[in-house]
Amino acid sequence: MNLFENIFHNQFLMTFLIASIWIVPGFVFTRMTNKKFKRRELARQAKRVSKLYPSS
Repeated sequence: MNLFENIFHNQFLMTFLIASIWIVPGFVFTRMTNKKFKRRELARQAKRVSKLYPSS
């Protein structure tokens, strides 16, 4: 129990824990959004190219 009390009373550790709760999901969300954007951009580009060169 003493370990948890020390963590809660240590301002640096609490700041680090709270910041990590906000920052880590932010990085994950940003990475997923960028992958989705790149995937959609490649699909859009492939569609444009297929319009230029239709298959016979």
